[in-house]
Amino acid sequence: MWFERTRRNHVYVTYALTFLVILPILFRNSPFSLYFVGWSKQRLVEKATDVNELKFREAARYLSGLDKDKSTAFYGSLLQQDAVDLTVAVVTVNRSGGKRSLGYLTQVVAELDKMFKADVHFKKAMFICNTFAGPGQHEEAEDLARYFPVETRFPRGNVEHAIRDIFEKEKRDYVYCLQKALQYPTNHVIMIEDDAVPRRDMLDILKHVLDTRVEKRYKSGELVVRDWAYVKLFHPDRWLGYTRDLLQIIELISIGVVGGSLYLLASLLLFRSHDLSSLRRKYKTFLCGALYCILVAVVIGRQNVHAVQRLSAYFYSVSPAPDCCSPAILFNAETAIEISSHLATTTCNSRLSLDLAMSQFAHAQGFTTLLVQPNVVRHIGLISTLKGVSDVPEQFAFPP
Repeated sequence: MWFERTRRNHVYVTYALTFLVILPILFRNSPFSLYFVGWSKQRLVEKATDVNELKFREAARYLSGLDKDKSTAFYGSLLQQDAVDLTVAVVTVNRSGGKRSLGYLTQVVAELDKMFKADVHFKKAMFICNTFAGPGQHEEAEDLARYFPVETRFPRGNVEHAIRDIFEKEKRDYVYCLQKALQYPTNHVIMIEDDAVPRRDMLDILKHVLDTRVEKRYKSGELVVRDWAYVKLFHPDRWLGYTRDLLQIIELISIGVVGGSLYLLASLLLFRSHDLSSLRRKYKTFLCGALYCILVAVVIGRQNVHAVQRLSAYFYSVSPAPDCCSPAILFNAETAIEISSHLATTTCNSRLSLDLAMSQFAHAQGFTTLLVQPNVVRHIGLISTLKGVSDVPEQFAFPP
């Protein structure tokens, strides 16, 4: 009786401390957790703006420390290689917050520069693809041309393209940049939009994912070659939470099974001098631990649970790609040629966006399309060229 009462009190204290003290402290500023409350949209937008301004200043300070001549020579030589594993094209248009540049492009290329100079896995090349049609100039891209190669679609501006349907213009810009990247002798192309900052270890992750999950995958214990078209490197966090999807329900059950087993083991060690030998008591202890872990996962949010996978490239997972979205995509160069040709003859609009047009074509051709999770890039586009200020500013105010 004493043992049962002690164990019951231990469970009550554990649950109370976890859900009423520890988790509220740890996750009060974590979007997508149930503890993230009390923030108005205006405050979130203001904080997101401050965060972006800080990151912009840091990136600009880093680039100002580079030798301009050495940087242009370095990236120019990369583009002159006979063959490369990977070509990165950064698609950009002019964005501004009032009269000031938002600095998205600066942040992206600063991280790419750090990543390129640290990477040992790939022969690679990179260029900025300026698709701004006017009016005016894309001053941020022009400033960065002192450090990096820049392909400019409209050197003198183009009024016709400036007033074109924004969805169709986005598609045409994307095709232009993709085809420019394919002009180089490359095996893969990464198309990164100018509001998608790559993680510093992105190339380490892609090396592992390409070798073991994409170009090759484990089947019956052996690595076999797989045909594929593209791998998406980003999916909006707000759509990655727990739903009634069968695979996510199985994921929660798996968390419960593992957590319940560990909880049972801990209880056996903690109360080893008392009787936990009966199957009924073990079963109740296991269920208590399983419920505890499932509740923790639900209240902190699936997005925050999956953040653990960022500890190592080996923990990243690959699954079939959804239709959305296009901030960062890794293409197989061979199928990218077919995709760009198809897009060039397709008209995009509000009902058929770029990402949907690509997805429909890939599925129609039987191409394999994949998504890497967690996200390999961080979306910083609080202000979108298509939709204005984001309806979900919390993901920009508290970046992962």
